[in-house]
Amino acid sequence: FPVTIRDSDGAFSNEDVSRLLKLANSEDFRSFHAILGSRVKLGGREIKRRIQRHVLGRVLATLIGILWKGSPYDMQSGFKVFVNSKRLQNAIKTPFYSKWFLDLEIFIRISNGDFLEIRYWEEPLMFWQDVANSKLNPSQIFRAVKDFLTIAVFYRRTS
Repeated sequence: FPVTIRDSDGAFSNEDVSRLLKLANSEDFRSFHAILGSRVKLGGREIKRRIQRHVLGRVLATLIGILWKGSPYDMQSGFKVFVNSKRLQNAIKTPFYSKWFLDLEIFIRISNGDFLEIRYWEEPLMFWQDVANSKLNPSQIFRAVKDFLTIAVFYRRTS
C-alpha cells in the first residue's frame, strides 16, 4: 500500500523524500556525511514561503554562515539524511542544548565545528510549502533565540 512520508509538519512531498533517499543510497554519494533538501526557488520548482519566514531564514542562515564557515545555504529546510557513521554516532551520544536547532547541533558535532571538514550535498527540493499551523508564537521565538545564542556561545567557545 502507498506510504505517505512527510516532515513533521507536512511541508515537502513524498517524491522529494524518495528522490533524496535514492541519492543518499547511490554509489556517487557514499563519501558524503549528509544529504540536505534545500528550499532554493529555481525554475520548475514549487517553493511557497511567506516572505517573513524567508527573510528570517536568510538572516539565520547568514548568522550561521558567519559563525561556522562552510555552512549549508538552507540549514533549516527540515529534510536531512545523515550517514550512519562513527562521527554521527558520537555526535548523538550526549544530550542536545536545543529543541529548535537539533540539525545545526548535529552538523556542528559531526564537523567538530568546521563545516569545511565534512562533505554534504544540498539538493534543491521540487516542492516545499509553509504549513499554516507551524507558525512560531512569541514564546517560541524567545526560546528559539535563546537556543541559538546558547549553541553559538557554547560551540564557538569549544571549537
